[in-house]
Amino acid sequence: MENLKEIREGIQDLKEKLSQEKKGIEKIDFLIGKKVDREPNLWEFSESELEQEIWNRFLSLEGKSNCLPQGEIRSDRKGIGWMIVLLKKVMRKLTHPYSSMLLERQNLLNRELLSLYFVHLLSLQKIKKRINAVEDLIRQVKKDQKDLFDELEFFRWKIEKEKSLRR
Repeated sequence: MENLKEIREGIQDLKEKLSQEKKGIEKIDFLIGKKVDREPNLWEFSESELEQEIWNRFLSLEGKSNCLPQGEIRSDRKGIGWMIVLLKKVMRKLTHPYSSMLLERQNLLNRELLSLYFVHLLSLQKIKKRINAVEDLIRQVKKDQKDLFDELEFFRWKIEKEKSLRR
């Protein structure tokens, strides 16, 4: 438990250092004159924020899993837009047998990977619950052990006291 506490304190120190470095990076944004687009720094997230990010990303993946072409083909260009649409429709018709075969396989793979990812998420949640239960059990055993040692120490003291009274 002491080791776990040290690890958590070390992680907290790292998060604070990262936060300070991030403030330094914000100065770079000011020097450049615009905000630099970057992914959220997952190392700075709390446990609940990280959990939320995991589920958000899973739901995002789930929404993007279908890669088959959908909707009508259109173009916003004036003048030559109709030619672009016509060309795209012809290309889609010509490549449909081959591309649909590939895209169907890709969709199948995407669904399988999402299922696997979901199973891993659920598995991690169960593992976290088991770890928490084991940590609670360890805390209880340590408390019981301390109580037993205290009782043992009391009985030793009592025995020593009785021995000294008999002498």
